Amino acid sequence: MRRTAAVLVLLFAASWPAITARLYASDEVQYYAYLRSIWFDHDVSFENEYRYFYDGGVAATPGFHETFLERTTATGRRINFGTIGSALLWSPFFAAGHVAAGLVGAAQDGYSQPYITAVAVGSAVYGWLTLWLGVAAARRLVPVPTWTVVAIWLGTPLLFYMYVAPP
Repeated sequence: MRRTAAVLVLLFAASWPAITARLYASDEVQYYAYLRSIWFDHDVSFENEYRYFYDGGVAATPGFHETFLERTTATGRRINFGTIGSALLWSPFFAAGHVAAGLVGAAQDGYSQPYITAVAVGSAVYGWLTLWLGVAAARRLVPVPTWTVVAIWLGTPLLFYMYVAPP
């Protein structure tokens, strides 16, 4: 297991620059909106988050506007099809992004790059932990060679969600 752990740590360190630190589409915006709204607004009203990302061109499609800026729930809030789980898992990384934003002089508003980078890195970290825990669990039942773990990483959507679209 030590060899596999060492390989995973080396691969993570070498692949760190490949993490895409941006929000790209409506799914990512929905997951991120939970975290930003709870952290800064202390609510789950996503109007301002959706407006920010729509106006900023991140999710500037007619379908996004209609679905997330025109429709409301029965309670009058904006719709969110995402779940809160990602926000909860990202929260320690988001906190680090908040500190980093203050240190580098970026806006401490939940929208600046340190926050986005922090949650993207958080997704990659959780992906690596998934691989490590998965192999640890599997090895309790059968021998699992290190190359198998690397093949799972490269041959499943995990790679995409860790590096191309981590949020």
